[in-house]
Amino acid sequence: MASGLMRIVFGLLTFVTVGMIIGALFQLAFIRRLEDSIGTEFLSAGRLRKTQYDGQRQFLQGLPNWINDKESEILRLGYVKPEVVSWSPRIIVLHNFLSSERGRLTCRPPQLIIQPPQLGIVECDYLKAIALPRLEISTVVDTKTGKGIKSDFRTSSGMFLSHQERDYPMVQAIEKRISVYSQIPIENGELIQVLRYEKNQLYKPHHDYFSDTFNLKRGGQRIATMLMYLTDNVEGGETYFPKAGSGMCSCGGKTVPGLSVKPVKGDAVLFWSMGLDGQSDPNSIHGGCEVLGGEKWSATKWMRQKSTLIFKGHTPRGPQDGDAKVGRLVDGDQHLNAAKVSLGVLGIITQVITSPWSLLFLLLIRPSKSLFISKFFKVYRLT
Repeated sequence: MASGLMRIVFGLLTFVTVGMIIGALFQLAFIRRLEDSIGTEFLSAGRLRKTQYDGQRQFLQGLPNWINDKESEILRLGYVKPEVVSWSPRIIVLHNFLSSERGRLTCRPPQLIIQPPQLGIVECDYLKAIALPRLEISTVVDTKTGKGIKSDFRTSSGMFLSHQERDYPMVQAIEKRISVYSQIPIENGELIQVLRYEKNQLYKPHHDYFSDTFNLKRGGQRIATMLMYLTDNVEGGETYFPKAGSGMCSCGGKTVPGLSVKPVKGDAVLFWSMGLDGQSDPNSIHGGCEVLGGEKWSATKWMRQKSTLIFKGHTPRGPQDGDAKVGRLVDGDQHLNAAKVSLGVLGIITQVITSPWSLLFLLLIRPSKSLFISKFFKVYRLT
């Protein structure tokens, strides 16, 4: 009798344990999927801090309705700070253009110190990780043939993202942000180039616009450049505009006339190779100063007069197509969201079925009254 009772208890405990584990796993999967659907990937603690941050920031600062807007998150509205440093040539520094570190919330009564929530996967590090295995010696454009050639004029190493990588969600978000802030359609941009400058490497002053006809065949002339900095703690390595400003600046440890921008991780420099008269601007000449210490990583996006996407193996996309694709990324798939809810419901049901109240109900019913319970008892040899 005692042996049979022990078998019953052991069987029920096994049923409870397995059911509770399965239910907990379903619920955990549901919670993770639900949090991921917000559109920003954080570590577990980061998710909690971001939730606290959003609520307290809205309450304390009364910011506009786009705080929780997915499109605004892609454009980093409220975080990007434009600074016009020159009107001739046109140069704008966009501070915090790329996410450079994860956001965090710190409470210090009576004040609240808040840092903006960045993308969980830092965009600067993401671009570096893609580029690192494929870096090659950088080239310059041959004015006669229009093809790339190696030169002491430019001593960095770099690579271009592929057309497939251009469709990656994070790259799409960066490209849309570039398009909005530059007011140039996405399809007018060339592939992003990632560059690494090591100690003593530089890029002598040059123009981004073409002086040959070969490169004008696809997309026309270059009209603007977005230069994004991916690293900090670089000695030297400034972006130098010798024809901008009227003062003196630092370039690779030297004091020279003109204007220079120090590389800061996450910042970007938008400058125009074309003047307001629609002609190429010779004052847009610029260079990368010599790196004296550390490594300087940057990502460059050149933008042209017309679409660059008309070539073999790639279907051109208009502005609406590009926006729709990013929109699908932000809004999420309705069917996927339905599946996430189903997962959570299934987990809850599983835990309810295996709860102590359900087991008490099983104990009060004789095995012979239920076909399911009878089979269960027979499996465990309890009857």
